[in-house]
Amino acid sequence: MGQMQDARLISASEQVIFPMIDKMIQDRVEVACGKFRSGSTDFIGDIAYITSLKDIYENLSALQRNGMAAYEKLIKENKDDGIRD
Repeated sequence: MGQMQDARLISASEQVIFPMIDKMIQDRVEVACGKFRSGSTDFIGDIAYITSLKDIYENLSALQRNGMAAYEKLIKENKDDGIRD
């Protein structure tokens, strides 16, 4: 049940969370590009930040996929048992 609740929460805020993470990644890429243009070669912090955001994005996506799979399995099992939605 926890996976389904996680998936529902993520799905409910999908129009906010995923675009926000995408924007944060794009903003940090712009910062790193600005550093490069000014001659800096120290991008470790920027790369770590971008990588962390991408990991969060993937973890949230996986939670959503797993939760939806659990929900679909539950629906199928209920239909197979003769229980209606």
